[in-house]
Amino acid sequence: MTRIVPLLELRGVCLCSGSQELNLTVLPGDSWVVLGEEASGKSLLMRMMVDLHRPDGGQVIRSSAAVGVLFRDPDAHFICATPAEEVALTPRSQGLRGRELTERIAEALVLAGLDERLIQAEWSMLSASQRYRVAVAAVFAASPRLVLVDEPGALFSDHGEVEFAQTLQTFIRNHAGGLVIFTSRPSRAALFDGQVLTLLKPSFPNP
Repeated sequence: MTRIVPLLELRGVCLCSGSQELNLTVLPGDSWVVLGEEASGKSLLMRMMVDLHRPDGGQVIRSSAAVGVLFRDPDAHFICATPAEEVALTPRSQGLRGRELTERIAEALVLAGLDERLIQAEWSMLSASQRYRVAVAAVFAASPRLVLVDEPGALFSDHGEVEFAQTLQTFIRNHAGGLVIFTSRPSRAALFDGQVLTLLKPSFPNP
């Protein structure tokens, strides 16, 4: 029997010295919600999952699968001069050209709910929610196997937030990937079908 390789594992991970030990395994097709109040360490854990911070204890083990990250602030994503360049950046770096590139971008825009004409605009012409959709389209266009999302849909209306939760889960199913959501809101967590990891607010030592 072929062993299913986890996309991501936490083994006894500690956010800070003496904090709770976190264990989590994300298999293809899995959805996880990391639920915790503000200052519970959600952003820190997210950075650990993408090797931007080392845990005080335990191990973060990630497969070689591509990872897509959606931050709460859309402007934290962007490195290109225009939205169109931003969405095309990763698929171009993956070697896509011509029709294959065009189709990948078109599919990502549809999933992100973004009018193709908007990515031809200047950044300054887009609202915060439109810029967030550009960030979503850029992640989808990269076709990652593992997607990490901080407070998904926070810039959308209530209806838009529900639709976005459904879109994320559909994308993961279609790509046999894994999804990890980070949120402080139980109502937002309830939009996702999956397991829940609850963070206890750590007591950080005084400086």
